[in-house]
Amino acid sequence: PDPDGTMDFDILLTLYNGAWWEGEPLETATYVDEETGGTLTWGHDFILLFIDSVDYGLTGGEDPTYYCKLTYDVYMSVAYDMSEITPWSGWDNAGWDFSTSYGFEEIEGNCLDISSAMGWSDINVVNYMSWGHVLGPMNDSDFKDALEETYEDYEDWIENAGIEWVMVTTTEGDVLFPLNYFFAYEIDEGGTVIDPEPTPGIAEAEDMLSGLYITRTHYGLRFSTGEEEEEEEEEEEEEPIEDTGGSSTDPVE
Repeated sequence: PDPDGTMDFDILLTLYNGAWWEGEPLETATYVDEETGGTLTWGHDFILLFIDSVDYGLTGGEDPTYYCKLTYDVYMSVAYDMSEITPWSGWDNAGWDFSTSYGFEEIEGNCLDISSAMGWSDINVVNYMSWGHVLGPMNDSDFKDALEETYEDYEDWIENAGIEWVMVTTTEGDVLFPLNYFFAYEIDEGGTVIDPEPTPGIAEAEDMLSGLYITRTHYGLRFSTGEEEEEEEEEEEEEPIEDTGGSSTDPVE
């Protein structure tokens, strides 16, 4: 089928990338491809990607008609109080609140239609919502099983992947959803990627290691449009999203 030309928003995806050295954030990380001489650079970014899941898939995520992408600089994020959530699913001291109140750093795609569908005055309403995430080992059996069922090359990389738990404030308090998986890449103290292959053994690591962390989407949050914000939050669900992140393990923008 062909895309219908209309943004029918139903899924929110989240993405994160950022470099850490001995427990402290680095503002940027870089990778120089020795073969091409090209350079990739990452900031400390949290991304909200609103999509029309059907037409986004039909267009391979290339047509901005079917997505709205908001990128936030979260370099100065605040560490989350682990006592607020029990049990704590991630590594110790590996959870952060993301402040979006300063506004997004970049905006891309069809964000006007998102605002209209949600009944918002404009897309800046998103900046007043609460977000956060937690990084940790591959310690959720249901999530691990879901990855195995989805990706044919699962066995090639699962031992090198961890879970990103996205934190959403709902009417019942802060809730962690195991939405994404991630890879870590070895860096030096200045944030230069030393090895383009994922750091081995992340799945069972006891502590967060220094490295560049890049997430891959697996689940999204499903929304029902046309409702009030409180109702939307109550109706968020984990929803499998195929082929939005893939299982490529090379550093990518």
